[in-house]
Amino acid sequence: MDLIVSSENGIKVECLEYGYKKENLVSHSKTLQCGDVLTVSNKGKYVVGVGWFVLISVNKKIKDYMWTKELEEAIHSNKTMPIIDCMLDYFNVSFQLDRALESRNKQLFLSLSEKKTKLSFLYDRISGKLPVGL
Repeated sequence: MDLIVSSENGIKVECLEYGYKKENLVSHSKTLQCGDVLTVSNKGKYVVGVGWFVLISVNKKIKDYMWTKELEEAIHSNKTMPIIDCMLDYFNVSFQLDRALESRNKQLFLSLSEKKTKLSFLYDRISGKLPVGL
């Protein structure tokens, strides 16, 4: 599954270095920036007393085991979203924006324009128009 970080503030996650129990767990914090693409693999590690860590590739470069609880919270709080949902939102807002323009609904047009601006950045990251790291 591929996700994109949609929160403008980014998200902070714990990444596993090594350890198999809570007592000997060594981890580090990482802040994922808005527009980072996360590819979730099917490889995981279980730490007794903490839970599952899953291997995630960030922007097809950095690979880390991230705590699944934080990843799930980010998905449920809309700080990350599946790439397909982001693309559907972008095209839907584009369609609604065209309809608002045709009907000359200024208020709706302005609110949708703001939303499309935010989605355009994410869509450009997904489509490769904006290089990763900017």
